[in-house]
Amino acid sequence: MLSAPLITAINRARTRRGWGEPRLWGSGCPSVAVSRVSGCGGCWRRGVGAPSRVPSPQPIPWLRPPQAAAEWTPIHSPGVCAFYDECGYNPEVNVSLVASKVPCVSNTPAREATGGLLTLLSSVCPELVRDMAGTPRVCCSLAQLVALQVSVALSGTVLARCPSCARNFANIHCNNICSPDQSLFINVTRALPVEGTSEFAVVEYQCFYQQEFADAAFTSCHGVRLPVTGGYALDSMCGRYGAQLCTAQRWLDFQGDKNNGLSPLQINFYLVPNGTSPGDALEPLSARAYSCSEAPSDEEEPCSCQDCDESCPTITPPAGPAPPFRIGAADGALVLCGLLFALLAFLFLLALCCRHRSSKKGVVLQPAPARAPGCSERWGDAGHRALTRAFRWWGTLVASHPVPVLVVAVAVAAGLSTGFRVLHLTTDPVELWSAPGSRARQEKAFYDQHFGPFLRTNQVIVTALRGSGSSYDSTLFGATNFSAVLTMEVLQALLELQQRLAAATAEAPGTGRTVTLQDVCYAPLNPSSPTAADCCVNSVTQYFQNNGTHLAMVAQADSQGTGTVDWRDHLIYCVNSPLSFKDITTLELSCMADYGGPVFPYIAFGGYSGSEYTEAEALIVTYSLNNFPREDPRYEWVLSWESRFLELVRDFQRTHGQNLSVAFMAERSLEDEISRTMGQDIPVFGTSYFVVFAYIAVALGEYTAWRRVMVGVRGGSGWWRHLWVPCWVLSVPIAGGVEGDAGAGRHRRGRWLRVLRHGAAGAAGAALVPHHPRGCALPRPCRGR
Repeated sequence: MLSAPLITAINRARTRRGWGEPRLWGSGCPSVAVSRVSGCGGCWRRGVGAPSRVPSPQPIPWLRPPQAAAEWTPIHSPGVCAFYDECGYNPEVNVSLVASKVPCVSNTPAREATGGLLTLLSSVCPELVRDMAGTPRVCCSLAQLVALQVSVALSGTVLARCPSCARNFANIHCNNICSPDQSLFINVTRALPVEGTSEFAVVEYQCFYQQEFADAAFTSCHGVRLPVTGGYALDSMCGRYGAQLCTAQRWLDFQGDKNNGLSPLQINFYLVPNGTSPGDALEPLSARAYSCSEAPSDEEEPCSCQDCDESCPTITPPAGPAPPFRIGAADGALVLCGLLFALLAFLFLLALCCRHRSSKKGVVLQPAPARAPGCSERWGDAGHRALTRAFRWWGTLVASHPVPVLVVAVAVAAGLSTGFRVLHLTTDPVELWSAPGSRARQEKAFYDQHFGPFLRTNQVIVTALRGSGSSYDSTLFGATNFSAVLTMEVLQALLELQQRLAAATAEAPGTGRTVTLQDVCYAPLNPSSPTAADCCVNSVTQYFQNNGTHLAMVAQADSQGTGTVDWRDHLIYCVNSPLSFKDITTLELSCMADYGGPVFPYIAFGGYSGSEYTEAEALIVTYSLNNFPREDPRYEWVLSWESRFLELVRDFQRTHGQNLSVAFMAERSLEDEISRTMGQDIPVFGTSYFVVFAYIAVALGEYTAWRRVMVGVRGGSGWWRHLWVPCWVLSVPIAGGVEGDAGAGRHRRGRWLRVLRHGAAGAAGAALVPHHPRGCALPRPCRGR
């Protein structure tokens, strides 16, 4: 099998060039610099360089229709081959990643492996050399073995976390291609003649394995993880069943299925129960299969605990809790608490009785004599008197010269408030909610410095407001339930939205640039010069490459015309095998996204149970955009495009609001919300201060006549004494201006809100302080003016 990154890169080239459409053999097979190993159901041969379009190899000029001969392998004996060497390309594989060579029929004795062939065999298939006495014999040519070597290396990238699994997988194909006893477990069933030669090319054969051997090889790979996908390696090696439903038979069947886009010919695997024989002199293969907890060689290690349960150390379970403390059948702690309560209650009652008896005898308790004030009390009284005299002097001075005081105060406040011109309120959530010296900030700074800021996420989540799900009886997959949101109408609406977003443009005011999606999107496979199709967009319509024609395709399920397949069959297959670039239906569509990467169902669907993705209640469209430092001009680009993204999705929400519930967000949405709420808070605080003053003036004032209203306000409620509140409010911009002039420049919005809230609370608290009609604070006696 190819590694997931290589499959992704190749499939991108394949998808972008339209290789997903069925094509006739005579029109030429598209090819990249990767080719299949003949006779190997899961191996590849790759050329040098990145995947690219190269001239298609010419097909074999077949002279006549395939012969229906049943005895292509008449001899089933040790040391005899079933096929040997390469014999051209298979014309029956119309849609494939590459045009792959198939072996030639050769029911002849195995050849000796000498020289370079033996050296290479010892490296690629060491078990075949180790188990043979004398000069090893093989049924593969040097060309086949060279291709197998590359294939083993490539499959190792998928299974490298578990050397035992990788070795078992390689041994399967080493035995299929090179075993000297090939004819014992392989029976060629179909072959095609080659023009101008007496050779016949193998296009289908049977492969017989012992059940025990196949199960052991499969078990060693069952738990192997694939870090690049976060799932299991078998998710990409078992077709529509995925790792959850995969078995040894299904695993091998997918490797040998010529319709999977990987196998160059049809291989029919038969697992023979232990102790039985398929007959006709056939002996099922029963080679050694390493356990995942076993090292294949002295130079290798067993599989890790993450990939193999058998490698995990035995953990002794902790001892159970000590038996509970009990007194008889009752809880001991409860009994002791009850006794303690009873004792305390008894002592309390006893004290009450003693006091009652003392009161009857006429005993009168004398109050304790008053003691002289201590040193702290004397200092406190002295400080209070000093503050009283100081503020009386200050109030008299201000009241005696009101105009100069007001002029000076306004001038000073206005001068100190000029710093607001450089003040910037922070709305960045990272700056607001994480300390600059925290470990999280340090790690983020390290990541941003070495890898750049992490991607920006923009999402649209769609659910159905009404309607019920439906059941679809698939010819291939059986009855499957589909939710109300998984309908052709909804998918077409989502496809239309994505097409509008792909064509959307936005103006960046600061740079004067017209920004498109490809200017800011994350394009993992073409980062240097991306197009809109290269952008990483994950959605359910990407299973159809965001192509309306693919979505509407309908085809006969088989040549007998027993049923049809449509987008639902393709979707069922893709959610179980998202790494496949050709489904097993007659639609023969790729599951890869338009940009060439896989779309994992847990990203494109929401609100499902288990792995029932077709019953999901929500469809999720995710746009991944590049992120930039705030001082980078491209940061404004991405903000501008996200604004346009929000506008278009709002239009989509209004258009389809009657049938669909549309929720959406952009990376900038949180900062936008912070800025919006800050603007909304300003009138709220202004209104609160007005209400406080109105309450002070109306509720606490004393009014005797209209002509004495102002006198009543001043004298009755102490209005002028509360001028400290607007003065305090004025101090807020003064403080901000001073800090802005000092170069701080940035303030946390949360700090300003707290200051304003505390001020409002202080004003309300001041309003509740009782005042004498003359304006003196009680309870000190008021003096005459």
